[in-house]
Amino acid sequence: MTNQQALNWATQKLLNKKISSAALDAQLLLAFATKQNRESLLAHPEKNITAAQLLSYKKLISNRRQFKPVAYLVNKKYFFDLPFYVDKRVLIPRPETEVLIEYLINYLKNKKASITVADIGTGSGCIAITLKRHLPKIKVIATDNSKAALAVAKKNAKNNKTKIYFFYGSLLKPIINKKIDVIVANLPYLPADELALKQAREIIHEPKQALIAADNGLGIIKKLLKQIGQQKNQPPLLVLEHHYNQSKKIINFAKRVLPEYRPTKLNDLAGIARFLIFQLDNLK
Repeated sequence: MTNQQALNWATQKLLNKKISSAALDAQLLLAFATKQNRESLLAHPEKNITAAQLLSYKKLISNRRQFKPVAYLVNKKYFFDLPFYVDKRVLIPRPETEVLIEYLINYLKNKKASITVADIGTGSGCIAITLKRHLPKIKVIATDNSKAALAVAKKNAKNNKTKIYFFYGSLLKPIINKKIDVIVANLPYLPADELALKQAREIIHEPKQALIAADNGLGIIKKLLKQIGQQKNQPPLLVLEHHYNQSKKIINFAKRVLPEYRPTKLNDLAGIARFLIFQLDNLK
């Protein structure tokens, strides 16, 4: 079977499952199965693939037809042009989170002071590692309450040649009262009932503890805000990612536990309020 024949077969198999990214998924998975890059694959449609490669490809397509994410099947996801190893232990990095990264890079790049950033609930480590790669002078701390996730984050830090200080524990507990200038957090924020939706057929393969939170998705975010309010040294800047309809509720809660912070909304690329910036003081 040639590259093109394999792609035609796989694309149709995926289209039969109404997977909208069928053609792209077929290409990425064939490139992975045959150890080619995608450009070479498309440039040589007549090239034959081996029986072993075809068997591997068929298994990958079978898994994709069960809506298992491509990133898990190839154990890789690019985020801010950096490669990250991912598997079922961690959430797959989302492109919308890159808006948060761009904001922080622009905000911190000209600061003169020594800056410490804490990434709370680091998961794959994509936020912490990307910030360190683009802002090498800052100190980056990362926490997670999953030892399995921390193992993936440490692997990614090594692969991307970055020095991150990792801590195991719930939210701020392992770094309580450390002097931190910026807290950034992309915590679980989905209500439990969202996993029952038809469009959730792929995210059900991702770790629930990285997706779902009690209190209609706000439980863990509220817990973090409470912890910050109890800190002896409160960070001048807090940046949160949240669900599309949660900003008003988070701001109202923050008024009670963090009354001195000034909130600002930040939209994602689709113009949806997806991030909240809470500022206490200006960093110099």
